[in-house]
Amino acid sequence: MSKKIKREDLFGIQLTEQQKDRLTTAFRDFFEDETGETLGIFQAEACVTFFIENMAPHAYNLGLSHSREWLKTQLESIDLDFDMLYRQTK
Repeated sequence: MSKKIKREDLFGIQLTEQQKDRLTTAFRDFFEDETGETLGIFQAEACVTFFIENMAPHAYNLGLSHSREWLKTQLESIDLDFDMLYRQTK
């Protein structure tokens, strides 16, 4: 018997019931379009939970990497702006 996973256990991702329902419906539709088979609601919810558990850490880390690169670019730009403000001294 599988353990029921609480929403707060999904790597900090907290979905509202409406969001969870939309994701589950979207996954069911995708699965049916791709395979021609219909998933039940419980199977679809289990798949959504599985993907969140397994993909969330990767997506989170990728987001951090992108943020780090963006911030590094911004800081380099600020550094150049400061350099232009210095006045020549004798």
